[in-house]
Amino acid sequence: SGGFAVEMSIETGNNYECQGQASDYFAVWKNQAQTAYTVRNYNFNQCTGTSWSSPCVMCSPNAGNRGGYYYCVYGRQYVRHKGDRWLDTSDSRPGGPP
Repeated sequence: SGGFAVEMSIETGNNYECQGQASDYFAVWKNQAQTAYTVRNYNFNQCTGTSWSSPCVMCSPNAGNRGGYYYCVYGRQYVRHKGDRWLDTSDSRPGGPP
């Protein structure tokens, strides 16, 4: 830091804070709420008739992040690059196949 205060931020219109000490690695993470649903493609062929594709799970973000939240993570392994994203595809998502 060269003796200067170092700050990095992303503006969201909201204020979220994590407590830390000098030289700590920490970040505010956002859990983007989503709804999962199972779909299948419907195909119709005049010669062979109707067929269905295998089920596919699709996920869509909830409007206004309803059901989502922000939380603090600590440790260099969790603080990589500003703006990093990933999709939580754990089995806990509703709407997936049984």
